[in-house]
Amino acid sequence: MIGFVILINLVLPIQGLGVCVPPNSYKVPVLPNVLVVQDKLQFTTNKDQSLWITQESKDPLNRRMELLNFQKYIINEPTYAFTDQHPDKKYLLPNSPVSNMIWNSFVNPEIWDITFDFDVFRQASIMNSITKPCDTLDDLTNLYNLTGIKSHMPYPPVLIDWKSDTAFGQDQLTFNGFNLRKEVKNELSLSDDVVRKITGSSFNDLLANGRVFKSDFSNMDKYSKTGSQYVPGAYAQFYIDDCKNFMPLAIYLPRNKLTYTPLDDSNHWLLAKLAFNTAESNFQPMNHFLLQHLIVRSIRVEMIRHIGVKHPVYVILNHHFKSVLGLAVNARDTLVNDDTFYDKTFGTGANGALGLEAELTKNYHFVEQKIREGYQMRGLMDIPNHKQRDDILLIRKAIEIFITNYLSAFYKTADDVRKDQELQFWVQSVANPKYGNINGFPDYISDIPTLVDLVTDLITLVTVQHHQENSHNVWNGGVLPAKPKAFFKPLPTNKMDPINVRDYLVSDVKMLAIETALMANFYYKVVPKQLIGASYDDLDLGNSAIQAVKLFQGHLEFISDYINQREANSRRPYKSADPKILAYYGKV
Repeated sequence: MIGFVILINLVLPIQGLGVCVPPNSYKVPVLPNVLVVQDKLQFTTNKDQSLWITQESKDPLNRRMELLNFQKYIINEPTYAFTDQHPDKKYLLPNSPVSNMIWNSFVNPEIWDITFDFDVFRQASIMNSITKPCDTLDDLTNLYNLTGIKSHMPYPPVLIDWKSDTAFGQDQLTFNGFNLRKEVKNELSLSDDVVRKITGSSFNDLLANGRVFKSDFSNMDKYSKTGSQYVPGAYAQFYIDDCKNFMPLAIYLPRNKLTYTPLDDSNHWLLAKLAFNTAESNFQPMNHFLLQHLIVRSIRVEMIRHIGVKHPVYVILNHHFKSVLGLAVNARDTLVNDDTFYDKTFGTGANGALGLEAELTKNYHFVEQKIREGYQMRGLMDIPNHKQRDDILLIRKAIEIFITNYLSAFYKTADDVRKDQELQFWVQSVANPKYGNINGFPDYISDIPTLVDLVTDLITLVTVQHHQENSHNVWNGGVLPAKPKAFFKPLPTNKMDPINVRDYLVSDVKMLAIETALMANFYYKVVPKQLIGASYDDLDLGNSAIQAVKLFQGHLEFISDYINQREANSRRPYKSADPKILAYYGKV
């Protein structure tokens, strides 16, 4: 077990809504500096390894012929063509340009793994449990205590205190926050009188001190389904209060052109928060699908085309890229398609989701989506108690140390990297608009740190980043009534008339059962051999990697102990990055 520091702040009164209560602060630990130095790892030379870089190949001619054959028969569809050129929705891996080689070797086995993992009995149990209408918000929260649900699923921590502003703000730093960034101006034209009543400070003072943030989903309206089921657009502002809590300041809903604050009627304010959560709930799956699946799909296909299967970069990345190709096809057929569970429950439906996907693709840039640079560019590095950021970056650091040690057996100098033709052809092809078409992807790797950084980011992307937006997090942080998938009643035209918030959420019993089962379907159980640390036990990385793997596994154990100790007494525990539930690949 490990030790870490819990800091309790004094309770300080502020002006406005009353006395703020400080959160339980924590100190992010430093990974133990054990066996990190190259000479302590006692690596053997790369001539004794089962893996080798291009210039060290034992059979360069056959290796080159194999790759040329791959390049002839495996063609990567450009990323920009996801939707525009495929109205029949066969847009991810169309049969025509992709040979049977890649389907038989990668796609079909991965689809089989996905199908085999699916828990049809759990889905049936959950759907059969929901047989009566839920007339109140409390009825919805009590769904998860039904025997047919709680026997399979844990009670979602996001539902604890879910109506409170504290929980709403906290979710942006844990389960959600996928579009959060620092605010730069008074976008909602809030008066100083209103802002002071809420925060005790003026808006300009908050802004000058870097304490105002935004999450903009105001364009989500245009991706709504036609008819009564829709997703409302929303623009939310948050602030850091005097006790370092992350709190909501205001929410603007373009559909009814009203701005809501905590000073409004409690039901109207709750409705605004649920409208915002609905917008984020529809944005998140497509953002995830692009970042952790479709982008990685292109990167992996170009890797198959250009890097030999005995190359150390290929071996480590292919290990973590498992299921990327199969999941892309599976999602096309069973998720983002007409009359699927997704199409029935989400406010965008399948067609709106594809439109959103196309828009996100046009604006994608690889550097902005790298996890460390992403938090920095969005201005989120100084937010206190940002558990999502801190946990992901801690695991990224462990991965970086591991990859540094692993690759140092093969690359001794920057010249080794520059002369590795397979590596250089790979990145050039990924960045090329005719092939991978990944905007912002490096087209040249000049030295060892650059290579380590790229491999580290890609592994982080398909492991801890993936599971932050999927898997356990979908259930723990994305269920009714806190996180609706659609609204079913027009928004009120004013903030004065009384409303019943329950009227805006799904009421049909069958649809309620479908939505609950769909959220549970993403909660895949990770067996021990699929855990990120244990997965290396059966992977041949060469003798030189043995100690590097052991150190990595030790770091993951250290991080798991830290997260579990930190959350031991939390009312709303956040453990999405716990390595003991973290699969080594994008499992779903």
